[in-house]
Amino acid sequence: MSPRRAAALLALVVVGAALVGVAPAGAEDGGHSHGPPPGARPVPPEAFAMVGDVAVLRTQVFAEARRLNISEVMAFQRLITAEVMRQNLVRLGADPAAVSEADLDEGLAEARAALVAQGGTAEHVAQLEGMRDALRVSVAFSRHVAAQVPDEELVRDFPMWRTTLAAELRLRAIALRVDPQRGGVQVAQARAVELQARLGAAPTDDAFAALAAEASDDPTAALTGGDLDWQSPRAPTVSLSLIEPALVHAAAGRKGLLPQPVVTTRAVYLLYVTAVRVPATATLEALLPRMREEARARAAARLMDEWIEATPISVAADAPHLQRTR
Repeated sequence: MSPRRAAALLALVVVGAALVGVAPAGAEDGGHSHGPPPGARPVPPEAFAMVGDVAVLRTQVFAEARRLNISEVMAFQRLITAEVMRQNLVRLGADPAAVSEADLDEGLAEARAALVAQGGTAEHVAQLEGMRDALRVSVAFSRHVAAQVPDEELVRDFPMWRTTLAAELRLRAIALRVDPQRGGVQVAQARAVELQARLGAAPTDDAFAALAAEASDDPTAALTGGDLDWQSPRAPTVSLSLIEPALVHAAAGRKGLLPQPVVTTRAVYLLYVTAVRVPATATLEALLPRMREEARARAAARLMDEWIEATPISVAADAPHLQRTR
């Protein structure tokens, strides 16, 4: 994915993401009043919020909601998130005002194509024409994100990416049921620790299979030795909560017993990676576009979390509702 195509998607997704971590000025919680976060400015009557020293005006929110035919909550989220992006980009020397008109035109065209590919209607596509200024922020953000994950790093980490994106894992599991009537998750975890001690640090596949047949609460394990067959995130037959930690284990070049049990609401699992297979088609050339896309999406999410947390934001008590986390 090119930086400008990433910008197109970020314009559609990141700028519209739900805003978290913003405390309404004067909001009440359990009878106690909370003021704005440290460094936040008081919200003037004509505004719904202050982002740093920039006011998000009530008239802006209403106009944005009408223009895009979205709720006032979504419009408010878009405007605050875009302003957080803009201020932090300027702080880092990546001012969106420096984005050229040619890059902006190309970004708009690719955003249009991406929206159509995602099933957007003609009305949605037409709305993009009014997003030119917001897209300028997203193009600058995309360039900044791309600089955080250069291709050299992706090439260096290719074995990990190859496993994460293309591998299938043969897994075994010992399932220890969480029974609320018999001590719940604490008892299941204690059983897991006991069984890990019996297995030792580096058990063989045969040893794990034998213990699974003896101790697993999965009734089929007595016959299968806890075998879960071949698994991948692309075609799972078991919960992804089991596959994902096993992939992390395998991506580090390891097979065998995962060092930590996997805890879910229904059971605690000991997992064992028996084998890893990767198709010959999973070459660097084939996977690099997906590697870029995923790495940049992760970097974008991390940056937005950091920026929203660090940017002084205060919100009027009567502003469109935002999720509160502090």
